[in-house]
Amino acid sequence: MDLRYHHKTLTRRRQFRSKPVTSGHENIVPPSWKDIWRDYITEAFRNTTFQGLVYFTYTRRHPLEHFVWFLCVSVAVGCAVAVSLSTWKRYQDNPTVISLENNYRDWNISVAAVYICPTETIDEEALETVLKGLTNSTQPSDVERLRKFLITLAKLNHDNLDTVEEFAGYTEIHPSNYTKLVDEVSFKFEYYSEEEKEEEEEEETPENENTDANHEVLLPILTEYGRCYAYNSQLAASQLTKKRVPLIVESHLESGNSKSISHINSAFTVYFKNPWEVPGIGALNQKLFNPFMYRSNANMRVIITYATDDVRNLRVDHRKCRFRDESNLAISDIYSVNLCQSQCRAEMAIRLCGCAPFFYVGVERAHYNICDVQGMICLVDHVKKSKSDGDHKTRDKHSCACYPTCESEEYVIEDTTTEESETDTGGTKLSWCVPNYPTVRMKRDILFTLPDMLVAFGGTAAFFLGCSVLSAVEIFYYCTLRLYFYLLEVRRQRTRYIQHDSRTRVPTF
Repeated sequence: MDLRYHHKTLTRRRQFRSKPVTSGHENIVPPSWKDIWRDYITEAFRNTTFQGLVYFTYTRRHPLEHFVWFLCVSVAVGCAVAVSLSTWKRYQDNPTVISLENNYRDWNISVAAVYICPTETIDEEALETVLKGLTNSTQPSDVERLRKFLITLAKLNHDNLDTVEEFAGYTEIHPSNYTKLVDEVSFKFEYYSEEEKEEEEEEETPENENTDANHEVLLPILTEYGRCYAYNSQLAASQLTKKRVPLIVESHLESGNSKSISHINSAFTVYFKNPWEVPGIGALNQKLFNPFMYRSNANMRVIITYATDDVRNLRVDHRKCRFRDESNLAISDIYSVNLCQSQCRAEMAIRLCGCAPFFYVGVERAHYNICDVQGMICLVDHVKKSKSDGDHKTRDKHSCACYPTCESEEYVIEDTTTEESETDTGGTKLSWCVPNYPTVRMKRDILFTLPDMLVAFGGTAAFFLGCSVLSAVEIFYYCTLRLYFYLLEVRRQRTRYIQHDSRTRVPTF
């Protein structure tokens, strides 16, 4: 008896009469909006494939049963959301993985780029020539002050920027001429390389016998450490010749071949980098100091990382790295971490003092405002203030979003030897090599793709809620199309009631 009554009650709630019926003078009042919405939600919960919702539609159940099911469904939804958010975070933050490869016979390695920065910075004869062309004053004090300024300018780098403080107010030379004057008075760096010797033996023609091949082997480049000379550097070639030069590589069959540069006419500090990188302030530089009339030898190992084509298809902010040809830098069309940080420091200097030092890489290419003496003194004041306040505060305030490169070759010095040398044995000489060819390299590849993420979402939803993608379609259907036709039918039925008895007040659309 109870079941039949329950069935009749639900039937009466879910269906409208096709025709208004009157009994005497009584008016049949249509269902309220509360009943209409309750019937619709009951229909949606009973027909959806989301597990657990149907138990909320049973009206003759104890409230404790409804509470238990509400608790279970809430916990399941919470767990599904938490796991899905974790999956999404993994897809956004760690979509790639680095593994090892050992098919070393199939790849070549680039020869290390060597940056030789001599300790001698001034050519006295060139300095005198420049002084004669610059000064029209007969006052010895003016000439001497200009001499000191040019010497300071030629020695200037990131570490000794405070040496310009004694020239406060000096405006005799425009900042746009700083780089040109430094080039003119710089020390005439001389050397002899084994590659020049090989070229001379191969090309025994009178024209090539006296050819100065220095610019073909070592190219000058201005860095934050001052003026240096680079071997096998794509960046130095790009700045000097505005085009690429052939990259020097070697295979596993050439392992252990030593490169050397001898008869260098100055003591120097040498930095070992990959061909697409420059020495940078604050970077982990592999360097070696070579005194004058000493010969040094450096044995290195190389750590190689390369990326697959699938990684390139990801967005930069997704894969968290940049390829070298994806430069977003104003100072260079080649991207590297140290160049990015150098540009960041230059832009920070512009924000603080309105200019950037002339020795920063690529400032002329980027058309930055070059600092005069007062601008560099301003930078010195900010450096002193940052040291007194704490470096971490300045770093947090002016942080640089520099992604690592997706492909890299890192050269690590394993051991060095330095001993006195004689002129007949090469004078001041530098040798370097990779004695053991790398037999493994790291591969950057995609670990978690978009299909993997969708599969993970589907598994999570099926495990906690017992639903699939069609369940989401059902929700959309019940919230749009089914709801529209349901309300259309409700309006039609209520209109018939209103037409039958205009005295009955009912809510209308």
